[in-house]
Amino acid sequence: MEHVNCPFCYSKDVGKIGTNQFYCWNCFFEYSVRNNVITLYDIDEEGQLTALEKIEQ
Repeated sequence: MEHVNCPFCYSKDVGKIGTNQFYCWNCFFEYSVRNNVITLYDIDEEGQLTALEKIEQ
């Protein structure tokens, strides 16, 4: 796995959880990277993902 820093808090404490999907253990957000677009997700109490923001690189 290539090393990826969190694009939001820049932590190195990031884990890959799926194809193009990552989880930051520092800011506790999940995000995906597809076609140079980063999508930030919030995880609710029931484990559902809600897209919060999309950022084009």
